[in-house]
Amino acid sequence: MPQTQLQHHLVEIADGLYQSSERLAQHIDAAAAAIVHSLTSGGKVLCAGEAEAAWLAHQAAHLLTLGAGRERPALAAVSVAGAGGLGVTAPAGQMDAQVRALGHPGDVWLAFSLEGAEGELAMATATARDMDLTLVVMTGDGGRRLPAWRGTLMKSIVGRLCAAAVVLSSLNGCAPLMLGTAVGGAFVVTDRRTSGAQLEDQGIEIKASNRIREAVGERGHINVTSYNRVILLTGEVVSEADRLTIEQVAARTENVRSVVNELAVMGSSSLTSRSSDLLVQAKIKATLVDARDLQSNAFKVVVERGEVFLMGMVTEREANRAADLVASVSGVLKVVKVLHIISEEELIRKMPPASPASAAAR
Repeated sequence: MPQTQLQHHLVEIADGLYQSSERLAQHIDAAAAAIVHSLTSGGKVLCAGEAEAAWLAHQAAHLLTLGAGRERPALAAVSVAGAGGLGVTAPAGQMDAQVRALGHPGDVWLAFSLEGAEGELAMATATARDMDLTLVVMTGDGGRRLPAWRGTLMKSIVGRLCAAAVVLSSLNGCAPLMLGTAVGGAFVVTDRRTSGAQLEDQGIEIKASNRIREAVGERGHINVTSYNRVILLTGEVVSEADRLTIEQVAARTENVRSVVNELAVMGSSSLTSRSSDLLVQAKIKATLVDARDLQSNAFKVVVERGEVFLMGMVTEREANRAADLVASVSGVLKVVKVLHIISEEELIRKMPPASPASAAAR
């Protein structure tokens, strides 16, 4: 291609990105936040592409796993290639079978499509949606022909495939998304609650949410979070009467020890506000992961209208350190500690024993 034509071509690409920069920035923020949220919650990213787009999926998985010239622990990402991807002929239905075998609720399905007409990718994406994976779909203009992919919450359709490079760059270099310096040089997924307590908290959240819905219907926007049998209520309700009713319903749920009612009497928050909260939450989790003197997964982070609620089983030292770090994150308006404080001796007893290999290394 002559140099002049190449210059015109690059100018056209740059001009297109500039014209759609505001819209793309919102989608990229949302996509990056969803990926960080999944990875910091113990999930993984399934990178999918068919035909020519398979290379983009493979590259995305490579960058997430190994980084790009930046030393950090590997992140959980898998490349899922469809028929014809990377020059390999795959049997029909393989991509759909892979998402069924590997995907779990909370994982991210990061799909790349050039034209939006790839049948294998469309079928696998529909399966991922049905399995409650978070969808981040990057398409060319032809992606508009994919109505089944639209309308799913926080599952961004990015208008131009060029944005893929921006997202991947964000994940490797953007300050809020620096996941690389976890305690001990590895990303440790731990929870100081017993496995039984974790299951009990999950059951409490489900029961309380269902009973609250029965009591007040769809009035308001209500979130129920349980940690160590303490329920945190956040969101918005239409009246003080509903606020008190919801607290009473939550308190009557089996095995609940106490209720912290942070519901606000006001109109429901907007989608923009909730998207902003998700991004703030991702920044906070990345900040906690980056703190060498904290175990990030000891904390459960809830964000509502810029107000941050920290839950967990931590020492006074950890509580104060985490609160200071969170308060420094952009977008945080207030930090509320809803924490179970333990002694340093209790913390030592709860820490997992060192593996023989790590002990030998010391």
